[in-house]
Amino acid sequence: ALDYLVKSEAVLGDTPRIAERALREWSHITERKRADEALRESEERFRRVFEESPVGINLVDEGIRYIKVNNALCRMLGYTEEELVGGTVARVTHPEDVEASAKVLHEVLSGEIPAFQLEKRYITKDQGIIWATVTGGAVRDKTGKHVYNVGVVENITERKQAEERLRESEERFRRVFEESPVGICLVDEGFRYIEVNTAFCRMLGYTDEELSGATIADVTHPEDVDPTEGVLQQTLSGEIPGFRMEKRFITKDQGIIWATVTGGAVRDRTG
Repeated sequence: ALDYLVKSEAVLGDTPRIAERALREWSHITERKRADEALRESEERFRRVFEESPVGINLVDEGIRYIKVNNALCRMLGYTEEELVGGTVARVTHPEDVEASAKVLHEVLSGEIPAFQLEKRYITKDQGIIWATVTGGAVRDKTGKHVYNVGVVENITERKQAEERLRESEERFRRVFEESPVGICLVDEGFRYIEVNTAFCRMLGYTDEELSGATIADVTHPEDVDPTEGVLQQTLSGEIPGFRMEKRFITKDQGIIWATVTGGAVRDRTG
């Protein structure tokens, strides 16, 4: 009985150290569980963003092959996930954009650049062409080893089409402006010529360079300066939408010519 009591006392003497060690282990386990839970929650958030995003998202391996794609990208390109995964990015990229696309992906892969953004064309399953802005970068593990490239793909086809329509419209205006048989000029708020066409130059006998920056008053008959500036000011202020008037111009050789001038203000979307 005495021996038992002595051993029991020895054990009781170690109790604080045992308890401290148990608490440390419990704390480590708790921290690990919290870290695991935080990682699980982070992965779940990423999964929801990946699957529910309205824009395309893809993961690409070192061989520039799709390893995971979301529903939005599948809808955008018209393929199923099974049809895209394992295929190369080049397979769905417009031939003229393959080289540029591969270049930035390899630069990110090698660490030359941390991330990229480019506009490129994709070829859809039905052989249509869509424009997209692709923003991407490399995901690496703690050692710096490449895991995959992630890319976010936003369809900008409508914007590109609008830009093309605007470019075509500007080109049509440019041709009309330059080839018109009647004089056309653009004037700023100070009533200075900012652009004149060939017909207007011929009419007054000046070159484009001589008229650029000159005021309307410089080539207007003195008796017609006030009426001309009056209707221009009314148009500029919005009092009238446009005007039509007959007036006299003074040509470079000091001759006088009569002209009918029709004009109006060009405003941006804000007015």
